[in-house]
Amino acid sequence: MLIVNLQIKPEIGREKGLATLIAKRYEILRALYPEFIGVDISYTLTELRDCLDERVDLGNLSKYVSDLKEKKLIIKQVKHIKLASKTQKIIQSLIEATKPEEEKPWQPQPEEIKLCLEALVAKETEEVRDGFLWDLGSILDSGYWDLQLEAFFTEAFNNPEDFEGEIKELLRARLNKPEKIDVFLKSKREKLYDLAKRPSGISSRAFGAFIDVSEGREVLDKLDAALEGEEAETVFAAAQYHHRSLYEEFGLEFTRILHEALKHERGSVRKIAVETMKEIARNRKAL
Repeated sequence: MLIVNLQIKPEIGREKGLATLIAKRYEILRALYPEFIGVDISYTLTELRDCLDERVDLGNLSKYVSDLKEKKLIIKQVKHIKLASKTQKIIQSLIEATKPEEEKPWQPQPEEIKLCLEALVAKETEEVRDGFLWDLGSILDSGYWDLQLEAFFTEAFNNPEDFEGEIKELLRARLNKPEKIDVFLKSKREKLYDLAKRPSGISSRAFGAFIDVSEGREVLDKLDAALEGEEAETVFAAAQYHHRSLYEEFGLEFTRILHEALKHERGSVRKIAVETMKEIARNRKAL
């Protein structure tokens, strides 16, 4: 054991000496460190002095540079000075080690969600509802999803007239594509379409979500069927808002349905179809 210790001690001494020199002349070494990987920086002695926060006499700086060169921490080529590759790695490690830890994104706690949902169900005052709608929005924006939220929104979709604001927050949050919300909405495709065909402030949002979670020709079939029902105006108004994604996905098939809408018995539906075709034509270069 004594022999092993005697062998290690000189190594530790050299390492400590190098670490001390790096600490003492760190500002010089840091000034020579390239901000972009693979790009070397080299300075003359005068240029290097100008990079330092503290004004250093050129004579002293020349001595410091000589010490660093002797320890092979820097390379001096004629009049230019740059870091040795091994020193770049040391400085990079120090930079990484001193970076502040990234804050973990906020995640709601189950008790917070329980309080929020209970307050929204109780609807004690308009102010309570407004305050907790904001709270619900931030919970959904975090991407968190649990059985409490699933049960709450299942009830909300069954009674949308009582929970329009809450559903609106869910449909807004789904634009960030949280996986669990997407899975939930796929299971509620018919409910989404029911919302889309109801005249309300969330009709177009619901139709947009329905487009995203639908399968195959489902959207086209719904549009086709809507031409025969009372909901034609509401559904085609929502489709107009999403004309770009519909045309990108279905192209000619969507145009054929608009062709039928242009012959609809109600003038309001025909007008929406004309405006939709105009918008497609205007934007076709970008599509």
